[in-house]
Amino acid sequence: MLPDYTALTMSFGFAVPESLERLLVLAWRYRPENHWDAFESASLMYMGSSLCNPAYDYPGHDYMDTPVEVYVFGWTGCDGAHWGFVVEDLPQEPAELPIAYVYPNYQTRLVGRSISEFLSLLIVTAMADIGADDDDYASEVTAIRDLLVGEFEIDDARNEDAICQDVLSWRIASGAYPTVDGIGVTVPDGTIDRAFLDALVWREGDEPDPMLMRAGRERFAAGEIGTALVIAKNYRHLFAYSDWKRGKRIIRETADLLQSCYRALGREHLARKMRVQTEWAVAEVL
Repeated sequence: MLPDYTALTMSFGFAVPESLERLLVLAWRYRPENHWDAFESASLMYMGSSLCNPAYDYPGHDYMDTPVEVYVFGWTGCDGAHWGFVVEDLPQEPAELPIAYVYPNYQTRLVGRSISEFLSLLIVTAMADIGADDDDYASEVTAIRDLLVGEFEIDDARNEDAICQDVLSWRIASGAYPTVDGIGVTVPDGTIDRAFLDALVWREGDEPDPMLMRAGRERFAAGEIGTALVIAKNYRHLFAYSDWKRGKRIIRETADLLQSCYRALGREHLARKMRVQTEWAVAEVL
């Protein structure tokens, strides 16, 4: 039996969008015998939480590439790629949340401002993948599209890249500062030195520079929590697996600063997720 909205909220630990419950109910109606992969042809499986499918309970912390701000609610069924809500300050009332796509060791990007926009991306991507001889796949994708259109506002006029660019532009325009992990951060204006951060260069393949982390700690001590948060997030994302000798030190070092930043911002839930992710990475990965 599917969980109701109250059970979903308790499972996630915050007020999830009500549209998530509507999507779960739709999947159940579409394929009651295996609702967890009802929308597999659109790259959406194992939705909701362990309440929906106890045998497939992955909290997301077992991927270092998953930003702790991402609360996983679905999987693509391929290579550990997953979808999740971007949550910084825990919502107390139901509202739509930004949605991110995480492909471990490859890519993280924002894919929707709401469940409806996220589903629009799934549909346009699936429709674009239909080949000349994919009659069965085409029929399944069309059936899913027709089902979703009846319940959600599906916009299939934009392609995948246009949707992602629109969502990123919206998040930046809303005050978020961009980060290497693809989702950005929102912090109080007085806690971030945007000009200082704009002057920093972050590139894949560069050698980790300990002076960057020193600058992050100094900025934190001076009250620039947002500046320190961006530095630590970028440093961790780029250099946590730079090599086996330095990896553990970088993971622990960035975790210490990130947890301090999250706590200073009143985001204890993210500090807890960072601790769990770090303990797993140090024990199991390196």
